[in-house]
Amino acid sequence: RNIVSSLTSRNLSIQRRTTSLLKVYYLSTLALQVLLKGSGTIQIGIIPTRAFATRALLPPAFSFLRVSRTSAYFSCSSNFWEEETRKRLSMNSLTTTMDEGSNKKLKLSAMSTTTTMSTTITTDPIVPPVAIREEDRVCMAGAPIIDNGSDHKNDSDKDATDKDDKNANEQQNNDSDNDDDSITSNSNKRIYQSEDSTEKLLNPPKAVPDPYGWMRDESRKNERVLSHLRKENEYTESLTAHLKPHRETLYKEMVSRLQETDHTTPSLWKGYWYYARTNKGQSYRIYCRAPVIVASQPEGHSDNATSSYAQTYPYPSSHIQAWNGTAEMPILPGEHPYLNVNLLAKGKDQCTIGSTNISPSHTLVAYTADFTGDEIYHVYIKDIVKSLDEDNTKHVITVKNEENSNEKEEKEKDNNDQTENDTDNNNNKPSFLECDGTVTWGKDDNTLFYLTLDDAHRPYRVYKRDLSKFNTVQNDTATSSTTTTTQLQKSTDDELLFEEKDELYWVSISKSCDDKYLLIHTSSSETSEVHYLDLEAEQQHPFPNDDGMNASSTSSSPKSPQLHCLAKRHKNVLYDVNHWNGLWLISTNKDKSPNMRFMVANVAKQDGSGHDGEGKGKLSSSSPMDTWKDIVILNDENSTQTHQKPFDGGYETALDSISVFKNHAVATGRHGGIPRIWVMSLSLYDNDSNQNCVNHGLNVHNFRRLEFPEDAHDAGLGYNYEYDNGGLLMVSYDSLVTPASSLLLHMDHPNEDENKKKSTPCLSYPRMVLKEKMVPGYQKELYECDRITVTARDGTTQIPLSLVYRKDVMEKYHSENQTIPTHLYGYGSYGAAMEADFDATRLPLLDRGIVYAIAHVRGGGEMGRQWYEEPKGAKYLTKKNTFNDFIDVARFLIHEKKLTTPEQLSCEGRSAGGLLIGASINQDPELFKVAILGVPFVDVLCTMVDSTIPLTVGEWEEWGNPNEEKFFEYMKSYSPMNNVKKNAKYPSCLLTGGLHDPRVQYWEPAKFVAELRHMQDKERSGPVCLKIEMTAGHFSASDRYKYLKELAFDYAFLLDQLVGL
Repeated sequence: RNIVSSLTSRNLSIQRRTTSLLKVYYLSTLALQVLLKGSGTIQIGIIPTRAFATRALLPPAFSFLRVSRTSAYFSCSSNFWEEETRKRLSMNSLTTTMDEGSNKKLKLSAMSTTTTMSTTITTDPIVPPVAIREEDRVCMAGAPIIDNGSDHKNDSDKDATDKDDKNANEQQNNDSDNDDDSITSNSNKRIYQSEDSTEKLLNPPKAVPDPYGWMRDESRKNERVLSHLRKENEYTESLTAHLKPHRETLYKEMVSRLQETDHTTPSLWKGYWYYARTNKGQSYRIYCRAPVIVASQPEGHSDNATSSYAQTYPYPSSHIQAWNGTAEMPILPGEHPYLNVNLLAKGKDQCTIGSTNISPSHTLVAYTADFTGDEIYHVYIKDIVKSLDEDNTKHVITVKNEENSNEKEEKEKDNNDQTENDTDNNNNKPSFLECDGTVTWGKDDNTLFYLTLDDAHRPYRVYKRDLSKFNTVQNDTATSSTTTTTQLQKSTDDELLFEEKDELYWVSISKSCDDKYLLIHTSSSETSEVHYLDLEAEQQHPFPNDDGMNASSTSSSPKSPQLHCLAKRHKNVLYDVNHWNGLWLISTNKDKSPNMRFMVANVAKQDGSGHDGEGKGKLSSSSPMDTWKDIVILNDENSTQTHQKPFDGGYETALDSISVFKNHAVATGRHGGIPRIWVMSLSLYDNDSNQNCVNHGLNVHNFRRLEFPEDAHDAGLGYNYEYDNGGLLMVSYDSLVTPASSLLLHMDHPNEDENKKKSTPCLSYPRMVLKEKMVPGYQKELYECDRITVTARDGTTQIPLSLVYRKDVMEKYHSENQTIPTHLYGYGSYGAAMEADFDATRLPLLDRGIVYAIAHVRGGGEMGRQWYEEPKGAKYLTKKNTFNDFIDVARFLIHEKKLTTPEQLSCEGRSAGGLLIGASINQDPELFKVAILGVPFVDVLCTMVDSTIPLTVGEWEEWGNPNEEKFFEYMKSYSPMNNVKKNAKYPSCLLTGGLHDPRVQYWEPAKFVAELRHMQDKERSGPVCLKIEMTAGHFSASDRYKYLKELAFDYAFLLDQLVGL
């Protein structure tokens, strides 16, 4: 009785079981086995660890499972159970001798096979996997240690002698490489701070406890680690097995709200309408295009450019409306599916398309695909014209041209980091090209630019491939219809155009909107630099750079068109550019502006000269940045601002990006915490104009902000491929209760109300709804949303809070003073904004009476860069503002608004949002009933001290570097892994991860789960579950149906813990 009572009081389970028999089985004088039989399964028994030595006394049918600090766990088969029952028991009573020498007996009443136990025994049907704690394991923060000429041995060196962990810690052994504080981009040596840091390293270094560091296995092959992860998955599945029918119900609801057979909004591009389709039952997109049916010009048609454009290329609304909604019927006449991702994904657990890029002639498509989730992509080129009915799973292996052997040998030597061999040394198979997922065409179909990754998974090199030298699809006349796709191999022939050696900086590539320039962006979180290549000149004179390396260090020559640096990097100065008629349109925070300014510069005057020589100091007197001018709107009766700078970098308006068209520019940004879009007309002043000196001769006029019907909404640009678009712009719009729609408008008169007031309306082009996202069964009138603000604990900061709910649910709160279950979501990092957008997958929660809340906490970009940056944002030594804001919002909902209670409040965050949740439940463990942490960044210290972990170095400008004195103690004070409260009551937690995640390594959630179980009050806390996707990366399943199943799993866990299922 005492044992049963003890097990019951521990409340180890979240579920009740129908039970047929309770058996107390004698093992020894020190060990007692308690088994519960229910629904034909035998559940786990527990004995004290001190009795572990009695394992030999166990009957053969008992299997040893695992051992923890306090208990050992065993199981037995159903057959053994039934046999023992027949031998020893009757259906009316159970008698077991406790000790042969004592003659004491325990008599328990047996129960009917159909009766639920009157005293609900809540013994967990399966115990969590035991994660061994290695209390002496640490990671070191601070300066490297050199001991008598040999490197300091930390936990990594200790593991090198552990045969079971040898593979798991292979990479960590690089901790001892401290002979050089700099790093070459292709090395895997550990560095301790960035090259330009002036902060002091911790010296002597400090040890950070890392008792579960053995879980780290960068090879993903260590069987000890994989076995542990599989057991975690089995435990989670067993603990939630009763939710299987509920998961299926939630999944079916989500699918029912999905227009399974659908298409995106067709967008015009060089004589074709481009769009993508999805078909019912198919998991991935099908990329399609259809030829434009050019309308004949009627007599007396308008000479207006927009009218001519609209009449020549009329939007195919009638054809779209005539589509019957089936997979068999084309969306548009002449439809050609040029890339079917379902065929690519056949037989694969993961398939993510990084980019699809149509060639200048529109006869080829270059695309990248990742089949593991590790975000390392392979490159393919497909002939669209020849590929009718092609099976996309068949590929042609690119055959490299032979060249002079001496030249080839020299190139291989110079480019040995690009590829060691063109074939796999083990099986002589071709070695395929790997990239970051980005490919960009040059001026013609023969030139392709791509980015490669270093060992830290950082994009750092830009290569140019001359496809005319290869046996690729565009010049293979003998290619059949089933061999029109080429998978690119590695090649030493490719020209290294640019390399970024500083690990703090990431490289990206794009083309200017007019396709004139290739733009190479290299940037950290705080500093950026842009190089540009004139693609027309490069096509005429394709000469390589002098040194074949970092083009920023080569001299410029008009006879040898090379990369030019627009303006050398200067610490804490960010800038981005686009090109228009010989001018650079620039967004920048130059001169320490809180937000980005809108500036202009002359292309001819931007050669990158005038730098102070190191790229790290003050602007020199001859810096190209000195010639940049703020855009000013002069007298213009059609603009809402005149004689003003539309984007001056101030606190009120945040500028995010500039897109450029033939006669217009479009700016996106934020005002009042809401996404905004501004349009403006562009022209050049005459040379003899007295205003020619303003804006470098650029005339900006007709400046307008787009207006939308709902105050709180999300708005952005659609696919606008055409540079010469006749003034027409496609935008997207949605809100928390309004599904997404695509709108077409004219940029000279973009607002409907304004257009209606015109005596001569804008042609026949008021705003036109091109497509509305269909959500089957959705009734907008049943739902409502609010946007309010919450005062932070500092008494002044106002935190935006978005709420969406069913009206009838909120009516109970208002009329009956009922509290309501509430789910609070947050992120708050990298300056990224969590938009108040529509998401049909929230509907199952709303329809079950849950209020869905989004806390727009500091660290995000909702209120501009000041919401993110120091001193009042949430970065570096103000990062705790993110967590404090989230807690303040939760307390507001409970104590001030009285909308909910701690027993009815759940929370969720993903990635850096998982850090938010981990830090929040540590700060106030009893504030939430349930917490979901998706791919959470929770092991802040042990990750951020180790530069060999992918992406770490670049993150030093987000969180700080704990190797440095300035940041160590502060980061330690909020790192979730280092701040779990002992014996506290924690909420029920579900943590997820992806085995191949390169952004947040799988071992972070695994370690945090173990730490939570070890530290929390086990009697009062909820269960802690871990779910690792063994074939996925950071972004979960690429299969849209599998993604919904995973989401249904999360929501079933949430609902079961929050409201009961």
